[in-house]
Amino acid sequence: MLDTSRHFFSLDSILKLIDAMAVAKFNVFHWHIVDDDSFPLELKQSFPNLTFNGAFSENEVYTQAMVKQIVEHAKKLAIRVVPEFDNPSHTHAVGLDPYFRDVVRCFYDYDHYTMPNYPVQDYKIKGKPQSGALDPSYSKTYELT
Repeated sequence: MLDTSRHFFSLDSILKLIDAMAVAKFNVFHWHIVDDDSFPLELKQSFPNLTFNGAFSENEVYTQAMVKQIVEHAKKLAIRVVPEFDNPSHTHAVGLDPYFRDVVRCFYDYDHYTMPNYPVQDYKIKGKPQSGALDPSYSKTYELT
Protein backbone atom coordinates (compact mmCIF):
# COMPACT_ATOMS: atom_id res chain seq x y z
CA MET A 1 0.00 0.00 0.00
CA LEU A 2 1.26 3.43 -0.91
CA ASP A 3 -0.44 6.52 0.54
CA THR A 4 0.04 9.32 -1.99
CA SER A 5 -2.80 11.35 -0.52
CA ARG A 6 -0.64 12.31 2.46
CA HIS A 7 2.81 12.12 0.85
CA PHE A 8 3.31 12.79 -2.84
CA PHE A 9 5.59 10.30 -4.62
CA SER A 10 6.98 10.96 -8.08
CA LEU A 11 6.00 8.82 -11.05
CA ASP A 12 9.54 7.40 -11.15
CA SER A 13 9.32 6.39 -7.48
CA ILE A 14 6.01 4.61 -8.03
CA LEU A 15 7.34 2.74 -11.06
CA LYS A 16 10.40 1.65 -9.06
CA LEU A 17 8.12 0.48 -6.24
CA ILE A 18 6.15 -1.63 -8.70
CA ASP A 19 9.40 -3.12 -10.02
CA ALA A 20 10.41 -4.01 -6.45
CA MET A 21 6.99 -5.53 -5.83
CA ALA A 22 7.44 -7.79 -8.86
CA VAL A 23 10.84 -8.96 -7.61
CA ALA A 24 9.28 -9.76 -4.21
CA LYS A 25 6.37 -11.53 -5.98
CA PHE A 26 3.66 -9.15 -4.78
CA ASN A 27 0.74 -8.97 -7.15
CA VAL A 28 -1.50 -6.18 -5.81
CA PHE A 29 -0.57 -2.51 -5.58
CA HIS A 30 -3.02 -0.85 -3.17
CA TRP A 31 -2.80 2.83 -4.11
CA HIS A 32 -4.31 5.09 -1.42
CA ILE A 33 -4.66 8.06 -3.73
CA VAL A 34 -7.33 10.33 -2.18
CA ASP A 35 -7.99 11.27 1.45
CA ASP A 36 -8.44 14.31 3.71
CA ASP A 37 -4.97 15.68 3.04
CA SER A 38 -5.06 15.90 -0.75
CA PHE A 39 -6.90 15.04 -3.93
CA PRO A 40 -3.92 14.62 -6.30
CA LEU A 41 -5.77 12.76 -9.06
CA GLU A 42 -6.46 14.71 -12.25
CA LEU A 43 -10.12 14.69 -13.29
CA LYS A 44 -9.81 17.14 -16.16
CA GLN A 45 -13.02 16.17 -17.98
CA SER A 46 -15.36 15.99 -15.02
CA PHE A 47 -14.01 18.04 -12.08
CA PRO A 48 -10.76 19.86 -12.93
CA ASN A 49 -11.15 22.27 -10.00
CA LEU A 50 -11.32 19.40 -7.52
CA THR A 51 -7.70 18.57 -8.32
CA PHE A 52 -6.66 22.21 -8.62
CA ASN A 53 -8.06 23.02 -5.17
CA GLY A 54 -7.39 19.68 -3.48
CA ALA A 55 -3.81 18.78 -4.49
CA PHE A 56 -0.83 19.84 -2.38
CA SER A 57 0.41 21.88 -5.37
CA GLU A 58 0.04 22.00 -9.13
CA ASN A 59 3.28 20.00 -9.39
CA GLU A 60 2.00 17.23 -7.08
CA VAL A 61 -0.75 15.83 -9.27
CA TYR A 62 -1.13 12.45 -10.94
CA THR A 63 -2.28 13.15 -14.48
CA GLN A 64 -4.41 10.71 -16.43
CA ALA A 65 -1.36 9.85 -18.55
CA MET A 66 0.68 9.10 -15.42
CA VAL A 67 -2.04 6.85 -14.01
CA LYS A 68 -2.28 5.02 -17.32
CA GLN A 69 1.50 4.53 -17.36
CA ILE A 70 1.45 3.18 -13.78
CA VAL A 71 -1.38 0.76 -14.53
CA GLU A 72 0.21 -0.45 -17.79
CA HIS A 73 3.61 -0.93 -16.13
CA ALA A 74 2.04 -2.89 -13.29
CA LYS A 75 0.00 -4.99 -15.71
CA LYS A 76 3.15 -6.02 -17.61
CA LEU A 77 4.49 -7.32 -14.30
CA ALA A 78 1.23 -9.12 -13.39
CA ILE A 79 0.43 -6.61 -10.65
CA ARG A 80 -3.11 -5.38 -10.18
CA VAL A 81 -3.55 -1.72 -9.23
CA VAL A 82 -6.34 -1.13 -6.69
CA PRO A 83 -6.97 2.59 -6.16
CA GLU A 84 -8.51 3.70 -2.88
CA PHE A 85 -10.65 6.81 -2.68
CA ASP A 86 -11.21 7.23 1.03
CA ASN A 87 -14.72 8.61 0.67
CA PRO A 88 -17.52 9.28 1.63
CA SER A 89 -15.61 10.28 4.76
CA HIS A 90 -12.13 11.83 4.86
CA THR A 91 -13.31 14.57 2.53
CA HIS A 92 -11.38 17.68 3.49
CA ALA A 93 -9.60 17.80 0.11
CA VAL A 94 -12.98 17.54 -1.66
CA GLY A 95 -14.31 20.45 0.42
CA LEU A 96 -11.41 22.65 -0.69
CA ASP A 97 -13.21 22.91 -4.03
CA PRO A 98 -15.80 25.67 -3.51
CA TYR A 99 -18.23 23.82 -5.78
CA PHE A 100 -18.35 20.85 -3.39
CA ARG A 101 -17.89 22.68 -0.06
CA ASP A 102 -21.56 22.45 0.91
CA VAL A 103 -21.72 18.65 0.44
CA VAL A 104 -18.97 18.06 3.02
CA ARG A 105 -20.54 17.94 6.46
CA CYS A 106 -18.60 19.74 9.20
CA PHE A 107 -16.04 21.14 6.75
CA TYR A 108 -13.25 22.84 8.65
CA ASP A 109 -11.39 25.64 6.93
CA TYR A 110 -8.02 25.10 8.59
CA ASP A 111 -6.85 28.61 7.80
CA HIS A 112 -9.79 30.19 9.62
CA TYR A 113 -10.41 27.67 12.38
CA THR A 114 -9.33 28.41 15.94
CA MET A 115 -7.76 25.33 17.47
CA PRO A 116 -8.03 26.09 21.24
CA ASN A 117 -11.72 25.09 21.30
CA TYR A 118 -11.08 21.74 19.60
CA PRO A 119 -10.46 18.78 21.98
CA VAL A 120 -6.83 17.65 21.77
CA GLN A 121 -7.65 13.94 22.11
CA ASP A 122 -9.80 13.88 18.96
CA TYR A 123 -8.45 12.57 15.65
CA LYS A 124 -6.68 15.26 13.66
CA ILE A 125 -4.96 15.42 10.32
CA LYS A 126 -1.49 16.90 10.62
CA GLY A 127 -2.60 18.41 13.92
CA LYS A 128 -5.85 19.83 12.54
CA PRO A 129 -9.47 18.70 12.93
CA GLN A 130 -10.92 16.32 10.40
CA SER A 131 -13.77 17.21 8.07
CA GLY A 132 -16.92 15.18 8.04
CA ALA A 133 -18.39 12.88 5.43
CA LEU A 134 -20.10 13.66 2.16
CA ASP A 135 -23.72 14.48 2.87
CA PRO A 136 -26.11 12.14 1.02
CA SER A 137 -28.99 14.61 1.37
CA TYR A 138 -27.51 16.85 -1.36
CA SER A 139 -28.01 15.76 -4.96
CA LYS A 140 -24.66 17.38 -5.80
CA THR A 141 -22.97 14.69 -3.68
CA TYR A 142 -23.90 12.10 -6.29
CA GLU A 143 -22.06 14.00 -9.02
CA LEU A 144 -18.85 12.70 -7.42
CA THR A 145 -19.80 9.03 -7.70
